[in-house]
Amino acid sequence: MREELDLALCARWPTIFADRHGDPVETGMCWGFQCGDEWFQLIDLTCAALMREAELYGAPMPVATQVKEKFGSVRFRLKEAGEGQRAVLSFVTDLSTLICAKTVWNSRLIVDS
Repeated sequence: MREELDLALCARWPTIFADRHGDPVETGMCWGFQCGDEWFQLIDLTCAALMREAELYGAPMPVATQVKEKFGSVRFRLKEAGEGQRAVLSFVTDLSTLICAKTVWNSRLIVDS
């Protein structure tokens, strides 16, 4: 992810990305956002949903240990998560897989045409 997008997410969600430059022994966030720019909006919306769970329903305050793309889906890991937060992360992973698959499918249609 481009530096300006990385900085924007860290500025908007300082609690979630408190370990952005942390010790590699403690967190994978020391490596930054290991995904492309196209996932910025989905990551931003995920953060909003995770914070909502914490603020409204007493879930743990989310602290990311890793955000990456793997096998065409976004993987977002937290130090600890409540049930609602785990549901958000599961939904986001599934949604990102569908988005990626649709993008690949559509690009194949364009190439094959």
